[in-house]
Amino acid sequence: MVLLGGFGIIREPLLSACPKGILSYHHGDMRKYRGMPPGLWELYHGEKEIGITVQRIAAGLDCGVPIVEKHLPIHPHDTLGTLKARLRQEDEDMLYAALKKVADPSFQPTPLQSLGKVYTFPNLRQWLVLNLRIAARRRRGTRATRSAEDRQPPRQQAVVKAHD
Repeated sequence: MVLLGGFGIIREPLLSACPKGILSYHHGDMRKYRGMPPGLWELYHGEKEIGITVQRIAAGLDCGVPIVEKHLPIHPHDTLGTLKARLRQEDEDMLYAALKKVADPSFQPTPLQSLGKVYTFPNLRQWLVLNLRIAARRRRGTRATRSAEDRQPPRQQAVVKAHD
């Protein structure tokens, strides 16, 4: 069984009813970020990358066993919306890879040794700080891009002539 987003914590007897377990996405590295909203706290803390996990869920919040994990860079121009969109673009391929692994009788997933803090929705101050940090990072990214372009040698302009 595969669950996609916003379903709450799954408990027994449903967990035991599925012989191969229940798979679910977690947009974040569970070693550092559990809870929600996806991507928000990574942006807030200035992380350079964000994790994506397809997990076999357990009776708790984001504490399952990872089946497939991946990390994506957080770009200087990312907003919460662009980051979430990039995370969702990875879901289908990761789910396919996870289903293949779960179907393999020799596959033994490795439980995590530690779990990260559980985050919830930000308060107003945290939301304002997040948006100021995103704006500052985007400005720095724009300046860095312009600075790199300024160091490039001038390009030859192509002249296109129209023929009658």
